[in-house]
Amino acid sequence: MSQPDKKKEDQKHSLLYYNLKYARVGLLVGVGICALNFFHDFTLSWKSVFACFLFSMTITLSITNLIYLSHCLFKRQDVRNVRFVVLNFILMGVGIFVATEFCFFVLYLLDGKWTPMKEQYNNLVFNLFLGFFIGGYNHIITLQKENYEYRLKENEYQLTKLQELKIRAELETLQAKINPHFLYNSLNSIASLVYTDPEKAEKMVLMLSKLFRVSINSGEENFGTIANEIDIVKTYLDIENIRLGDRLSVKISVKDELQDVKIPRFLLQPLVENSIKHGISKVAEKGEVIIEVKALPDNKLAIWVADNGPAFPEVLEPGYGMQSTFDKLKLLYGDDHVLNILSTPHKGIQIIIPNLVVKQLAHEIY
Repeated sequence: MSQPDKKKEDQKHSLLYYNLKYARVGLLVGVGICALNFFHDFTLSWKSVFACFLFSMTITLSITNLIYLSHCLFKRQDVRNVRFVVLNFILMGVGIFVATEFCFFVLYLLDGKWTPMKEQYNNLVFNLFLGFFIGGYNHIITLQKENYEYRLKENEYQLTKLQELKIRAELETLQAKINPHFLYNSLNSIASLVYTDPEKAEKMVLMLSKLFRVSINSGEENFGTIANEIDIVKTYLDIENIRLGDRLSVKISVKDELQDVKIPRFLLQPLVENSIKHGISKVAEKGEVIIEVKALPDNKLAIWVADNGPAFPEVLEPGYGMQSTFDKLKLLYGDDHVLNILSTPHKGIQIIIPNLVVKQLAHEIY
């Protein structure tokens, strides 16, 4: 809750707020009783008007303050609790009785005459009837409002949970998803190495196993440290190095202070795979992949994956690597990210995301 909203909520539940709110009820009751007295004998004295408003306002404010005090003492929150409903009516009865006798005492001080007990009794019965009727009606309205707000909040909560589950499911389909083309090429390479170079074949199997183990054991975490993500990339590149040999060289530039910064899991590997598939494999000479992560001003993080392969086509149709990156960034950061596809002065993918501070939705999922 924001500060202005919290302040407004605190004011709404203050003693002054309740007194002002129910003072209007007391005024309306006073006007109503005055009107009844007038239509009874078509006369209305200032004394009777004063008495009507004295009783209505005193009784109303007495009940209001007693119930408010009980809220403070017992830390009452749920008005639907049966015990609290019963307590409210008991306090209403006590408030009406005390306020009625107080008003008769005030009239005695002003007039010098004590009201007969029979008249006091009749007045008290009328006040109890009117007070319980108005209080009961008000309580029913409050219960209906509370039930409506409760159902509304429950529906909002369920919608939020469904949205979170939907996003989590979508992320899980993107997370740790090994490109079948990469798997196909790796298995073919292993098959060809089994007889010519068994040691390399064994190494490649172990590396492939490690990559799958990392992807399967990612759990429910949607963010990993840059150090872990670089380690995943290195495992992937070890496999590709066995397959491509000297045709591939890699430069990784990440400062030590950024090693523990968290980024979306499996963000780098699909981009590096994309560089090799559409970049390095297209050049006859030695291919080079560059991975760079650096901090930017305004608490931003820049990720750069580039290669020395052919430039991107003018009309780019994103494949698995690019599309999974688009989708993942959109799910986790909404519009708070930048993805640039550059062909000049260097060919590569640039991603700018918040550094250290994850958006609320992403933080809740994580």
